Amino acid sequence: MSKTDRPTWRSKAASHPARFLVIVFAGFIAMGSLALWMPFAHRGGQVPLIDAVFTATSATCVTGLATIPTSEWSGFGQVVLTVLMQAGGFGLMAMASVTLMLFSQRIGLRQRIIARTETGVSELGDVRSMLRTLSAVTLAIEATAAAVLTVRFVTAHGQSFPTAVWNGIFHSVSAFNNAGFARWDDSLTGFAHDWIVLAVVGVSVVVGGLGFPIFAELRVRGFRWDRWSLHAKVVLVVTPVLLLVGGLAIALLEWTNPLTIGSESVGAKAGLALFTSAMTRTAGFEAVPHAHMGEATWFLIDMLMFVGAGSASTAGGIKVGTLAVLSCIVWAEVKGDPDVVAFKRRIPTSVQRQAIAIAGIAAAVVTAGTFLLSAEGNVPMAQALFESLSALGTVGLSTGVTNGLSIASEITLIVLMFIGRAGTITFGAALVAHQHSRAYRWPEEAPIVG
Repeated sequence: MSKTDRPTWRSKAASHPARFLVIVFAGFIAMGSLALWMPFAHRGGQVPLIDAVFTATSATCVTGLATIPTSEWSGFGQVVLTVLMQAGGFGLMAMASVTLMLFSQRIGLRQRIIARTETGVSELGDVRSMLRTLSAVTLAIEATAAAVLTVRFVTAHGQSFPTAVWNGIFHSVSAFNNAGFARWDDSLTGFAHDWIVLAVVGVSVVVGGLGFPIFAELRVRGFRWDRWSLHAKVVLVVTPVLLLVGGLAIALLEWTNPLTIGSESVGAKAGLALFTSAMTRTAGFEAVPHAHMGEATWFLIDMLMFVGAGSASTAGGIKVGTLAVLSCIVWAEVKGDPDVVAFKRRIPTSVQRQAIAIAGIAAAVVTAGTFLLSAEGNVPMAQALFESLSALGTVGLSTGVTNGLSIASEITLIVLMFIGRAGTITFGAALVAHQHSRAYRWPEEAPIVG
């Protein structure tokens, strides 16, 4: 075989959708980093390269962690952040495919496979319809949220119309894409008693966290329970359960804490706890300062961040579908049931293995990140775990230590954010050139467990 006949890294990457997605994400982060590194991107001049890379990664991976306050970026810098958030949340390949469709060009098989990998569509034939639905839903929700926020900022907070428009656009994009970036240094704590702002942001975040396949399914099958797929039933049932249980637990844990919700009315406590619960699984907006919460609340938030939201959504974490499958596996073992069942549907063994692998890989990555932050950055273990889960889950919440991290610790969080957005399984698959199969099977023998 001549050198010209040998497959190049580029051809290998292009032939593997998961690998290609990882490469494109990395390339987009690189371009965003260079843009944010420009002297005119920051009000105080050129920022250190590591901070530009950290911010670009956080925006593209729709995380929200920041070493530099968003308010310090210039208008150009904030526009770059908005583009990165939109691209990272919408999906780079889905975004490119929709752009091609808008110009009435044909989507090739490879582009459709790549778009399927990014959006989670199960059938290749559904990709075009899925992308149309995705673009329409994204535009409609972001435009509506931006309009409502703009009016609210003008009428209730005295902002000038141009400022209110930009704030509305920026935060609608940040909310729907679950990025969690806010133009104010204290996030949304200044709007803790503005239920319209919190409701708009909260609904945008939750809807964005449902996942793109849900939008397409609801468009085709409507809101009839008997016509929904198992995936839709799981996501649309588990999501509100986690939201309500998380809100109740946060309210109980922080009920008497004067630094968070302790001094609020009963209604305000409930509302702020519910908003916080929604943010912990998807976005990083704060209406209550997390740095002042108790360690028990941090641990609860750790669990919610680890779970995340819906598959193929703008959120990170292991996803609610994975949690549901793991729960069904445990329940089947407890009952002694030979089948793992959810909503009268048997879950395939391959899906069970995927769920276990996703959770196992995520746990291993979080453990490594926590160890590195605690050992190298001299960060207390509870805070190191919180920051690691926030990065891997692309949540963006912080206990207040992000700004003081060393370069090595920042790199650790960059890697965690990248893995969290690319997906633990997708990231692993991108490093494997071929899928191996055997023509034989080894003899079976059961070891002792437990």
